[in-house]
Amino acid sequence: MFFPSNFVKRPIKKSVFFISIVFIMVLAYQFFFTPISIEIEIVTPKKNIFQIFYADQQHVYNEKQSRKFRVKPELTNYDFILPAFLSAKALTFKPLKTLNSIRKLRIDPMKKSGTIRIKRIVIKQNGYKPLRFETIDQLKRLRPAKDIASIDYQHNGMVILSSGRDPQLEAAVNPQIDFRFVFCILIAIILVDFILHLLSGGTQKEDEFKYAPYLMVFIFALIFAGGAICTQMHADEGHHLKAGIYYMDHWLPPKVCDPSIAHTYSVYGVSRLDSSEIVYLVAGKFAKLFAWLPLNDFLINDFLRFRFFNIGLFLILTLLSIKSVEYRILCLPLLVTPQIWYVFTYFNSEAFAVFIIILIGYQAVSEKSMLHHFMTMAGTKYEIIKYAIGLGLLFALLLLIKLNFLVFAVFLACVFLLKLILREYDDNRRVLLRVLLILLVAASVWGTHYGIDASINGFGKKDKCFECRKKLALPLFNPATPLAQRHLYLRLKERGLPLKKMFNGYWRWGYLSFWRSFGSSYFFKRPAPDWYLKVVLIICILFSFYLSGSIVIGLQLKQILLLLIVFLCSLLLIALSIWNSWTASFQALGRYLFPIFIMTGFLIFQSLTALNKKYLNFFILLMFLLSLYSYLFVGLLQLPKL
Repeated sequence: MFFPSNFVKRPIKKSVFFISIVFIMVLAYQFFFTPISIEIEIVTPKKNIFQIFYADQQHVYNEKQSRKFRVKPELTNYDFILPAFLSAKALTFKPLKTLNSIRKLRIDPMKKSGTIRIKRIVIKQNGYKPLRFETIDQLKRLRPAKDIASIDYQHNGMVILSSGRDPQLEAAVNPQIDFRFVFCILIAIILVDFILHLLSGGTQKEDEFKYAPYLMVFIFALIFAGGAICTQMHADEGHHLKAGIYYMDHWLPPKVCDPSIAHTYSVYGVSRLDSSEIVYLVAGKFAKLFAWLPLNDFLINDFLRFRFFNIGLFLILTLLSIKSVEYRILCLPLLVTPQIWYVFTYFNSEAFAVFIIILIGYQAVSEKSMLHHFMTMAGTKYEIIKYAIGLGLLFALLLLIKLNFLVFAVFLACVFLLKLILREYDDNRRVLLRVLLILLVAASVWGTHYGIDASINGFGKKDKCFECRKKLALPLFNPATPLAQRHLYLRLKERGLPLKKMFNGYWRWGYLSFWRSFGSSYFFKRPAPDWYLKVVLIICILFSFYLSGSIVIGLQLKQILLLLIVFLCSLLLIALSIWNSWTASFQALGRYLFPIFIMTGFLIFQSLTALNKKYLNFFILLMFLLSLYSYLFVGLLQLPKL
């Protein structure tokens, strides 16, 4: 066993031990008893009926052990779940739902005479290697059994010509266990043992959150695997990538609607190059650096270089969490949702924004930070200027990231005012002057960025972007198209949809935002199951009550006011997201709410004296285990290239 010999001596440790055993059993069940899915790609000249039968070696085919569906000329890809399978052993012991139960397949490609092209059949289940019929050699394993006139094997599938009304193909199969899943179960057991051991044992004050860097390293490994192995792009990744590639060879922003960057515009007629975000310049130069390194031969595609940029940002946060307790606590929210892990997996602008606000959050909370030293030191003029420039450059980045993250700037301003009101500084006048110096430098950087852009696009850039949208956007998303003929998700307020209806029925803004905060990503073939979302929701509610209740009961004015600031800033961000979905484009996206996670980490750090560390660690680690399940078992292990 991985547990220490004295682990089960006390009653509480016995409970923890049995909980871990139950968790491992549930984990194994999720591995090997998930539904069997089938992906089929077919080209047919007319409507028809396609049916697939499955049986073990001793049983004949029957309708109860089959899947029938209609195929249409306009649809080529079909994806569905097989019904529960009963083998010979099931009659005397228990029903089996594993791919290992299948030993024979029969394909009835049509119920009428004619032709059909089968391009691909893939049968999958977690814990087993997929049964694939894609290549010519694999397709030849489907041997004619009845009413087949001819089969023509081509590079893009097999063309079947039937000679009767019931053509049949048959293949023997021998599913094999995928030992990568077994390895992952072993890793999960070790992690559960480690986490539960932390919860059951005492820790010294300086080691209270020492587990966080270990989990960050583990998450980094998952992020690296997801980013490096998956060749499937996120829906928006291509647009981010094109903007980054532009800055590999440029330093200045382009003209709006310039023909040379027409390929960077989306169906909405919008290009990431028209935004004020600096991430594309930074990532572009990072990718350019990799283009000159000898390792370039191993980086086959440009998108990998840009993915490594985001993965590198998470690595930096991991290293900082190892070095600093403050970073460790600020990074605790990164452990509780797989959506943040996923955002660092592919190239986008949110990962850079999360990285920046954590760096700035450290400056605001740590007594060892450059900002704290600047506010409290006497300092020479040279030192004051040096610190003001360094901090000004850092805080300027807060003005050059994704717009929804500007709420964090409002949050920091409120925290600063709170410190002034509570007179936490020896000399408020000196502190105000130094903050003004930082803001002056930050405003100068932003102003320079704006001035360079204005020299290229003028001061009417917003109007030019609007005209470009009318020129390049598809009719369904074009502002020149009458509203009734545009996409259903656009301008809901103008369409007469009451605001309250956005939260129920078809729209369900709240449900979708929560789902996309904790249980969804583009590489998840299927979203996390309903039980997962319900459990996460319950834990989030309980944690909110625990955190706010502990702070209120602690009766410390600063912590209570800080809780109020976090609450109001979170409401502001949620309100802005709702307003954007109602008045512009309906986008119930969880990543828009990421600043709430970082503000919560800030609140946790400032309220440690009021919190019971055991309960806090319990909630964090429980959410981590659920996130691990979602990211690894629902998402990562379903990737086609893994």
